[in-house]
Amino acid sequence: MKKIFCLFCVLFLSTGVYAQPLYVENGVAFSSLKGLYDETLCKYQMSAGVYYLNRNWSFLSSSLGFLQKGGKYTYWYAESINQGYRCHHSEVVKYITANTLYNVKYDWENVMLYGGIGPQLAINVGDNEIADYDRVKRVNYSLKTIIGINYHLNSCLIGGSISYLPTLGHLFQNKSGNDKTIMVSLFVGYNL
Repeated sequence: MKKIFCLFCVLFLSTGVYAQPLYVENGVAFSSLKGLYDETLCKYQMSAGVYYLNRNWSFLSSSLGFLQKGGKYTYWYAESINQGYRCHHSEVVKYITANTLYNVKYDWENVMLYGGIGPQLAINVGDNEIADYDRVKRVNYSLKTIIGINYHLNSCLIGGSISYLPTLGHLFQNKSGNDKTIMVSLFVGYNL
């Protein structure tokens, strides 16, 4: 019954919506885990989404995506007294993400500047252990903040954005600790 109600709400809300740009976003996520994995790791991220309820100064956006978070650290490994090697160890957690953002915009000719904020749900789809002892939560919640610019070219949309994703609560099950993730993205879209 809940599924039917949710489907009805989505269909009902989409009937009064006009000028919905669909977009695909690709970029990199710079992430580090506070504590042991303090060095920044650069990983690929992508998402697909839609802008809707577009008004004079605001709009909503929702997207589904794939995000990799993690970190790395450096240590010295010595085979003998006179020989040492600098080694890097990294850990990556893979997530499927879903978010809805409230965005404030400023239109100027064919250019739109915007900033937004909203919740993001991240579901771990990979291994939930890091380094054989740190267990990552299966579901994490974040607060996604974004600033970006779009250029409307006829019915096409191109643009870029920078996002910051602080995790709400703790990333790990067995200890306190969080991640710092910043995403830089480029995207293309199409106005329906």
